[in-house]
Amino acid sequence: MGNSVLQERIKILVINTVGLNRNGITQVIFDYYSRFDMRKYDVCVGSGEQDSEEVRQMFRDAGIKVRLLPSRRQKTAGYVLVLYRLMAREKYDIIHVHGNSATMAMELMAARAAGCPVRIAHVHNSTCDARRADRLMRPAFYRSYTDAYACGQMAGEWMYGGRNFRTVKNGRSIRKFSYDPAVRLRMREKCGLGPDTLAVGHVGNFNEQKNHPFLLRVFQKIRERQPDAKLFLAGYGHCEGSVRALVKELELEDGVVFLGLTDHIQDLLQAMDVMVLPSRHEGLPLVAVEWQMAALPCVLSDAITEECAFTDLVRFLSLDERYEKWADTVLEMRHRDRARDALLAEELAGRNGYDIEKDAAWLMAEFDRRTGRILHCSPNP
Repeated sequence: MGNSVLQERIKILVINTVGLNRNGITQVIFDYYSRFDMRKYDVCVGSGEQDSEEVRQMFRDAGIKVRLLPSRRQKTAGYVLVLYRLMAREKYDIIHVHGNSATMAMELMAARAAGCPVRIAHVHNSTCDARRADRLMRPAFYRSYTDAYACGQMAGEWMYGGRNFRTVKNGRSIRKFSYDPAVRLRMREKCGLGPDTLAVGHVGNFNEQKNHPFLLRVFQKIRERQPDAKLFLAGYGHCEGSVRALVKELELEDGVVFLGLTDHIQDLLQAMDVMVLPSRHEGLPLVAVEWQMAALPCVLSDAITEECAFTDLVRFLSLDERYEKWADTVLEMRHRDRARDALLAEELAGRNGYDIEKDAAWLMAEFDRRTGRILHCSPNP
């Protein structure tokens, strides 16, 4: 039998300020920390907003502890107090806070008061909804962290101004999303798609940021040219009702498929022809990385950072452009040679830092360095 740990494990508390549910930040946290060596690291995630028991169990199954906290939004004072007491008691070596605004100062200041030596702010967007709170909390935020991370350059510049930060990319499993012609054939049959039927896809929760009404009007123009085209929408959210109403108003009921939440998005992507993301704002969208790994052409709004384009599969268009222009671009992009594109997409994903296996290994090494505790584990027999 090999020795498991030669000294005490590094204790890490990860906070997702937007909730442990089906969202991009949760996915990033899981993808990184589920790859950590739990003989070396004691990892706990905490959240107090709209948590999903299914997602919490996903973390537990990966050997990651879960702490349930009061509502960050509705019981702010109680949330901060409980968090401070938890950090003071557990004496975490690292606090890693993920969010979209300077309100992360709440967690980071509590960590500072509790004596946590490494306090990481990690921003995932290039703007936020709570603009007033963000503006008011900026001074405290800038005093609260020791390490500044961002999903991309645009997000980092927005959050940290002229201050230093490190870009930590939203890596993915390249093999999981790679193009597979056999899976494509099977999934298109399952989705009821003919050999020449245009399948347009979108993955994103139903909220104002994702701009579904714009997408539907673009699809309406596509249907004028391709009457049998289908639009597949994966996600959930508070705007779904209004989106369904607009589908009916535009008489697109027979062309739009609501998929809800799915655990097999990688298989669904195989069946698609073009993906569209007309977001009003983003950090560095995880979905755009996945789509390129799957060798899928993508049409994105130019409100999204160009950093996410590591292949020539991406086209950026202004939201001020006519719907017809977006539709024309989608129809043009569908004629790519996907099998040829797939070979280069896999290589470029790794070359541009989107290989989650390498990214997780880097983060572990960085945490070792920051805590000054290089732990050594002997291999399992």
